[in-house]
Amino acid sequence: MIVQEPNKTINIMSRQEYAKELRPLLPKEAFKRSPSRIGWFYLHMLIILSCVIGVLTVHNLILCIIFSLLIGQSMGILSFLGHEIIHGTVVKGKKKIFIYGTLCMFHWGMPANVWIAWHNRKHHQHTQKWMEDPDCFGPVILFKKSKTMQRYQKLTPGSGYFRSYFFLFYWFSFHTMLMIFKTPGLFKSKKEHLYTKLFYFTVMIGWPLILLIFNPLYLVTLWLIPLAISNFFMMGYIATNHFLNPSTNKINDPLINSLTVRSFKWLEAFHLHNNFHVEHHLFPELNPKYAPLVQKLLLERWPEKYQQMSHIKALKLVYTTPRFYKTETKLMDPRTGNLADTLLAEYLDL
Repeated sequence: MIVQEPNKTINIMSRQEYAKELRPLLPKEAFKRSPSRIGWFYLHMLIILSCVIGVLTVHNLILCIIFSLLIGQSMGILSFLGHEIIHGTVVKGKKKIFIYGTLCMFHWGMPANVWIAWHNRKHHQHTQKWMEDPDCFGPVILFKKSKTMQRYQKLTPGSGYFRSYFFLFYWFSFHTMLMIFKTPGLFKSKKEHLYTKLFYFTVMIGWPLILLIFNPLYLVTLWLIPLAISNFFMMGYIATNHFLNPSTNKINDPLINSLTVRSFKWLEAFHLHNNFHVEHHLFPELNPKYAPLVQKLLLERWPEKYQQMSHIKALKLVYTTPRFYKTETKLMDPRTGNLADTLLAEYLDL
């Protein structure tokens, strides 16, 4: 499919077409597992354990809050690592992938099977398809027909409601709960669904209850603050991955429907290169340290459609544009009628 505009031609391609052209240009090591990255797991588990001991033994509120923030940061980075592990790029074997992946996602009350179904199967295969991608808010017509979506719209960044400014601090937890309890079709069997719900209840009710019994302050410093911070880390990337991009209901083109965000190089490395999202959607099995090389190749071959911007700018745009689609390249606030173009909107006729 070719879209032509003056001075610009955009060839819309599938992920497989990009992969076929780019894969021979990448070193074999780029697609080999990187077991050494499991070191990040033990580092952040050590940080969490040390900070938990700090909260339990140091009777200073300011220090306890600092420990709490560090716990939340490590929980967020463990989520990035769990994302890698569950894609099979770190450890070998389904059992190891499940165990490590579940431990990295433990604080969400989410065993690895949920992320495999939600992210690997649904989101990657149906990116930005209105009715199939769990991470897409969908079209305006869905808002008009669904009272649930009408309630959710007030929570979304760009809606203008005060409550929407807290979106980054809780949405991933909320979305996880929805995926587990409101989408039974995500699971292979009723038994799997039952075990997943029991796991969720054990983590999300059992652990906070124990903390509350011992000391209400522990509930805040060892649960609520860390969970809010880890939500911020996750949603800070998820909200910029696709929210500004066109919907792609016909052809899953990662250069059209995904966005790479940039910040300080040391911060990108610290966040395990989770910012290279276009590259990740092209090659989910890619060792993330090779993502800059993939980006270089993309900029050489498709500079007219490759989308990247600073992380801060992307977050600002997320909060100043609506979340529902009037068309595949036009975002609309269904309550006010305000419109905004997606990225590349002037060059596409999807």
